[in-house]
Amino acid sequence: MFFCPTSSGLGSYARDSLAPWYKLIPPRQMTICIAALAEDGACAVLVADQLTTLDFCVGVESPDIPKIHTVGSDAMILTAGNFRESHEIVRIARQSWLTNGTGTFSEMVRQTYADYRLMKAEQAHLQPIGITLEHFTQHQDNLQPELVGRLAEKLASFDLGVHLIAVNSTSTGCQIALIGNPAILHDMTHVGYACVGEGAGMATFCILDIGYSKKMSIAEVIAIASQAKKRSEKVPSVGTATTVIVFPASSAIAV
Repeated sequence: MFFCPTSSGLGSYARDSLAPWYKLIPPRQMTICIAALAEDGACAVLVADQLTTLDFCVGVESPDIPKIHTVGSDAMILTAGNFRESHEIVRIARQSWLTNGTGTFSEMVRQTYADYRLMKAEQAHLQPIGITLEHFTQHQDNLQPELVGRLAEKLASFDLGVHLIAVNSTSTGCQIALIGNPAILHDMTHVGYACVGEGAGMATFCILDIGYSKKMSIAEVIAIASQAKKRSEKVPSVGTATTVIVFPASSAIAV
């Protein structure tokens, strides 16, 4: 199914309401992803729409383009924002986790995000003028101060347009973390849930209204997360098709 936003949708700006990196984001970040703990953190319910925005603000609603990614038997990543960049971060994180698999999963994802963002910032702002990040860092004294200042500001403010939810299972239960530009991590395990995407505000307020608790059963959390996703569909750029996964021992269903 193809989708093209209305003129009002194209002209509007939305934000990840209540997200720690609160800021305006462009309409291309059209999605909703929700992760919520259940059974006192023993498992997590993961919910996402299936609308992916491609070039020219044209959206494709398809289960074949995932927003909930399996990284390993013990880890998942939910992606919102720039389609190509988010999938590339997941690919690199998956390779790293399956190769090493040590340390904290969310921190590994955050570091992957940071490294990838720095590489893309270098490509965008340094390579066009023929210098590398290493050269810029080591030889700033030989460059004009005005140029150094402008480039440093561009590198610092570079935005990948990607927000992630990292979910993993440990011996003490599931953990949830939000990761966003510029590679900032917020552990949301104590809260029990996290939402990202243009529909995050609607979904978050719905979860708060209902009175969610991570001590609830899987069935209760599925119902709440599904209702929150349905509420987020009031945002024109959130798709109606839904993917629901219970993690660990995930079993995805399209509803």
